[in-house]
Amino acid sequence: MPFYDLNFGAHANTKTKLVRRTDDTVLPKPFALHWDTVIDRHRLNYGEFRDFWVSWDGGIIKHGRGSVIGVDIIGEWADSDPFPVSSIGVLNSYDTAGDWIIHATGVSFFHSDKESSLPFLRYHKLDGDFIQSVMYSATRVLTVYYIIDHHNCIRDIIDHHNCIPDIIEHYNCIPYIIDHHNCIPYIIDHHNCIPDIIDHHNCIPYIIDHYNCIPGIIDHYSCIPDTIDHHNCIPDIIEHNNCKPYINDQHNCIPDIIDHYNCILYTIDHNNCIPDIFDHHNCILYIIDHYNCIPDIIDHHNCIPDIIDHHNCIPYIIDHHNCIPYIIDHYNCIPYIIDHYNCIPDITNTTAYHISLTTTTAYHISLTTIIAYYISLTIRIAYHISLIITTAYMMSLTITTAYEISMTTTTAYQISSTITTAYHVSLTTTTAYQISLTITTAYHISLTTTTTTQISLTITTAYHISLITTTAYHISSTTTTAYKISSTTTTAYPISLTTTTAYQISLTTTTAYYISLTITTAYQLS
Repeated sequence: MPFYDLNFGAHANTKTKLVRRTDDTVLPKPFALHWDTVIDRHRLNYGEFRDFWVSWDGGIIKHGRGSVIGVDIIGEWADSDPFPVSSIGVLNSYDTAGDWIIHATGVSFFHSDKESSLPFLRYHKLDGDFIQSVMYSATRVLTVYYIIDHHNCIRDIIDHHNCIPDIIEHYNCIPYIIDHHNCIPYIIDHHNCIPDIIDHHNCIPYIIDHYNCIPGIIDHYSCIPDTIDHHNCIPDIIEHNNCKPYINDQHNCIPDIIDHYNCILYTIDHNNCIPDIFDHHNCILYIIDHYNCIPDIIDHHNCIPDIIDHHNCIPYIIDHHNCIPYIIDHYNCIPYIIDHYNCIPDITNTTAYHISLTTTTAYHISLTTIIAYYISLTIRIAYHISLIITTAYMMSLTITTAYEISMTTTTAYQISSTITTAYHVSLTTTTAYQISLTITTAYHISLTTTTTTQISLTITTAYHISLITTTAYHISSTTTTAYKISSTTTTAYPISLTTTTAYQISLTTTTAYYISLTITTAYQLS
């Protein structure tokens, strides 16, 4: 593997030396650059720690004194054919003792009690013989490639020693998307455990052909992603010649949801306004009444939609008389949660009010009730949480780390779930109103519902998210990085999916109105 070899205090502590290597050995060395470090403050000192920094942005290798990158530069060199830097290894060579302090805010690094991972060996020629110098246990490997240490595959959300259960391999704490021995799996390069779905050299990870990086949306030569190979225009939604991305080649208007003539995009034929969710005459969008075009799933005249009062067209599960909002009819107290005469709620053994649970670590929590009001669960670490509710109103679930959370309800109103890291979370409901799910990192999240109104999913990093619904209104999903997201619905109204980087996104719907997909970088989008 090619690398840059930067030596501090080389040649009896007189120079800083840069060597550009094409393999793991000192020889051959096609390029070597020596920076003069005669000034005393640039030398190493056995009696104190001295700060140095290294940067390689844009293939320009720089080295300097102090703790501020770019300040007090000792030397710099521009590589015309730079290597991608995927990790940093440090060692003391030529039988030199010494300690290292690595300043890496926000970046994980690991100690290894075995040889370190990059480079594997260094060879020095001494008296005609090659002498091997290996990075040993004192070496720290600074991984700029995420959360995996090549040798022991220790993931950062896991206590290496005690390995609390279930989705974790007990011995070396190798979590579930990692093969215990060779780090083979999913989004990881088997050799150096470099994630980020692309190892520039071997291109092993899963949406990439191991040898030539041929896959769907990636330029086969340099493994540069970005959904477009500028030259050959592989992806199917791109005009072949000019490689103008997106569903809109200005000249030929290839894609099917674009008017061929003026390239006016959006399910709208510029001239006749053909599409079905538009008023034929004035092309005013939004599942709108053709006459007065009053928006929001409301026909101004007959007030057809089902969650709207027929007379005054006041939206939202609201009593048509005095329009006191929400799920309460002001006049006769007819609905759901209220006694029809004096608006005094029913109190029965099968109804739960104001349930509050606050705990640091919770195992096997089970809550079964027919009707639940104001359920609040605040848990730091939760294992095997089971909630079975027929009708739930205003439920708040706040968990730092959640494993195997199961929530089953028939009708749910205003469910709020805030989870930092979630594994195997299952939410099954028949009819759901105003469901809010906020997760920082999510693995295997399953949301199944028949009719959903105002579902909000906010996830920073998501793996294996499944959303299955029959009829969906106002579904909003916001994700920073998403892997294997599956959304299946029969009829969907105002669906909004916003993600920065998306891998293997599948959206399946029979009838869809006003679907908005905002993705910065997308791989394998169906």
